[in-house]
Amino acid sequence: MDALMIPIVPAPKSQITAAVEMKTPSGKKTGSNFSDYMEKKMATERRGKSDLLGMRKAKAARASAADRKAETANSAKKDGSEEATTIASLLGLFVQDLQKSAADQKMGPGEWKFPVPDPGLLQKIAKDAGMNESQLTALMEKMKGQDGMLSLVDFLDSFSRHFQALQEEVPVTAPETDLPLLQSFLERLGVPVPEVSKISEASVRGDNTLDLQKFLAGLQGVAGEGITDITAVEAAELQDLLANAGVSRQLQRSLLPERVPVVEGLVESGPPVTLTLDRLKSMLEQAIGEVKANKLQADPISFLADLQEVLTRSGFETKGPSLSSAVQGTLVSVFEKLMECGS
Repeated sequence: MDALMIPIVPAPKSQITAAVEMKTPSGKKTGSNFSDYMEKKMATERRGKSDLLGMRKAKAARASAADRKAETANSAKKDGSEEATTIASLLGLFVQDLQKSAADQKMGPGEWKFPVPDPGLLQKIAKDAGMNESQLTALMEKMKGQDGMLSLVDFLDSFSRHFQALQEEVPVTAPETDLPLLQSFLERLGVPVPEVSKISEASVRGDNTLDLQKFLAGLQGVAGEGITDITAVEAAELQDLLANAGVSRQLQRSLLPERVPVVEGLVESGPPVTLTLDRLKSMLEQAIGEVKANKLQADPISFLADLQEVLTRSGFETKGPSLSSAVQGTLVSVFEKLMECGS
């Protein structure tokens, strides 16, 4: 974590930012940006752990971490899933720790802020965090109308929520209007009507979409050797279903090779598409597998580098009247004493 806090860009000087410069015991000055603040905080915590009081605090911290880990595990079990150990969960915990430090009031009344990044940097941060286009748009909208300065706590909160969402299981869906097509296929393949109804009810999500994973799960216990030819119109509708679920054109062609001459405009109607229950299951398995594999993932190294740039631009803005140099010096002195005590 120390490597993340190495300053890259000098902190901006704002008229309403308390220009706080802290001196280390060796007399070396430390800047006033949030990155330097975190380095100072961590250095103090390491020193505190060397004495008995620090050892006790370390044990308490470990116990607290263990409690939090147990609480997370219990919450995950309630959801029927194992404890998350993904990159998203680790980044989420990291961002939450930064957010907590940015929200404390050891620097006095005020908050950590940074200049609004240019759109290019915002896009890069969002992409490296694994955000899609709609999430990026929402983030950029949130950044507007902030008088040129953004709250670091609010900014980190956006990514904390995002990494939490990345840990949740996102279903692979298709429009619910495609359900009658699948039901027709199953009935023609010899699946009993009651079983078709049961599979359909389990897969409908209630938001006009169909959960293809649940539909496939219902099919796994169904045996059948039925076979049927589907019309050109049905084949086109099946391909549309795959496309709506997020399946690539390449895989669509692989799953429905009979459609390739038609799609390329070589013929008006291609050969009939012969469907079996096993082929339908295989189509859904491959489609779901590809969509899940293509789910946006965070790039931790790049994201941390992006975040580092934001942290080194963040300064502490005081609330209320401007402070004189003497008052600022007193606040810094008090702050340093608090830090030396490991608070």
